[in-house]
Amino acid sequence: MKCFSNTETLCSDNKFKCDNCSSYQEAQSDDAVNPDRLYDLVAVVIHCGSGPNRGHYISIVKSHGFWLLFDDDMVDKIDAAAIEDFYGLTSDIQKSSETGYILFYQSRDCA
Repeated sequence: MKCFSNTETLCSDNKFKCDNCSSYQEAQSDDAVNPDRLYDLVAVVIHCGSGPNRGHYISIVKSHGFWLLFDDDMVDKIDAAAIEDFYGLTSDIQKSSETGYILFYQSRDCA
């Protein structure tokens, strides 16, 4: 998360157009309130299938300290260690076609 929110310099073709002088300037968007904030994973949407136009979606959600797997009308409690099977693995190591599609995080200071 920290790398995702690092300050970037807008340069070259991405320069910022100044409202005052109407010229293009290099700029940085360094306005993070708490850049060292920590986050916890709270949910994952998983795509099961061979491509974006085919397959099935399931969700894993943390609720009241444990993880639940939602698959249509079925809800199962799963072990936290099993979540890695669904995301974060390279395709040559991954055990199945299921991959994390969207990851949801919650700021620790909001919990």
